[in-house]
Amino acid sequence: MKTKFFCILIGVLALITACTAPLVGDSRSKSIAFKEVTSEAISEDRIIKVNATTGVAMADATDVPMGVCRWSAASGATIEYDLLQPGEIYTMVSNDSSIAAFTTVYLGTDGTISATGTYQIGFTIDAFSGQYDTGRVYFDGTLRGAVVSANITDDTIVSADLNETILQYATVSISNAEIKALNATPKELVAAPGAGKLIELVSCTLFLDYGSNVLAEPSAPDDLAIEYDNGTGHQLTTFDTTGFITSSADAIYVVSGGGIAGAASAVTAAANVNKNIVLWNSGGEYTGNAGADTVMTAKVVYRVHTTGL
Repeated sequence: MKTKFFCILIGVLALITACTAPLVGDSRSKSIAFKEVTSEAISEDRIIKVNATTGVAMADATDVPMGVCRWSAASGATIEYDLLQPGEIYTMVSNDSSIAAFTTVYLGTDGTISATGTYQIGFTIDAFSGQYDTGRVYFDGTLRGAVVSANITDDTIVSADLNETILQYATVSISNAEIKALNATPKELVAAPGAGKLIELVSCTLFLDYGSNVLAEPSAPDDLAIEYDNGTGHQLTTFDTTGFITSSADAIYVVSGGGIAGAASAVTAAANVNKNIVLWNSGGEYTGNAGADTVMTAKVVYRVHTTGL
């Protein structure tokens, strides 16, 4: 009889506990909050995001969502927020007039959730009956957004954002002093790529920005070359720049990539792998241009190969 009584008592206590316990992951049930100084006013239950310039703030929707603000705070104040954790439920604010329960929701630009948008964060548990109502949102842990043209600002993707096997681009400025010292001090076009990697030169386009008077070249040899290893390695290509370097107007020279070939010592991996490529003057230094105002720009197209060697 006593055993039966205790079994019933334990069952009742378990039922009471289940009914009164807070939802797992609900932002109000968390005992630990993170603190940051905000750069702008933030309302309670708004999503906060990391802004690279101003720190944590309710910044643009392209910034990284960090958590949900526990209390409202003025600009410059210290806020408390619950760190977003995958698979948990948070109290959030909606900026839509109505969102049904179990509806996919997105991150809004004002730190609220909405029924449409670019970045999907999860789905609602409750229905939102009016604009700026609060309710519970299940965060699924994946900030999903299709990468389409509308999401990318023009001219913002650079070579560093791409896989290194895709064509890379480097723009290198060459000063007047550097032009006149290309034999003694070759100009680096692409840095050494790292252990086991090889730079393949596709092309190099040189732009001469003419100044007040012409440059002068010495007697032969007077060619420019692109070489590995600071000008001491294999020569990928060489080209006669007479008429280009001595031009009395702005000028352009397009150079094809060339390749690795020749003597056995030139084609070894040790001679070419993990070496930079440079622009080198194969003869005497250029002179002239007393105004010292003629400069060059090199635009280099290349790719990097992982050799496995």
